Amino acid sequence: QQFDMTSVEFVEKALIGSLLNDSTRRPAVPWLRPEDFPTPLCLAIWRHLDSGNPPQSQPLLHLVEMSEALGRDYELHPRLRSPAELATLQFQAPVTPAVVEYGRILVEATIRR
Repeated sequence: QQFDMTSVEFVEKALIGSLLNDSTRRPAVPWLRPEDFPTPLCLAIWRHLDSGNPPQSQPLLHLVEMSEALGRDYELHPRLRSPAELATLQFQAPVTPAVVEYGRILVEATIRR
């Protein structure tokens, strides 16, 4: 099975969006590592969620706070981490995400990279 970067990026964003919507899903993929995330924004969000630093997923994620944290802690360019970008990840996340499946696809894509 061949993955192109568009589908990998789609899966990556679906996974991160799902975790932004509900960070309790994080334990479902304990084997995922930072190097499994090719997109800088998704990588930074993954590292942020893993760091245990606020803001975590409250019922409504504080997008401005999260954006600032990503800039401060991971030196992400403002355009990459705008609250609008974060909101897009949340809105586009599947309603019933297959978090474990997404994780497997990312790991397989990493092995091929």
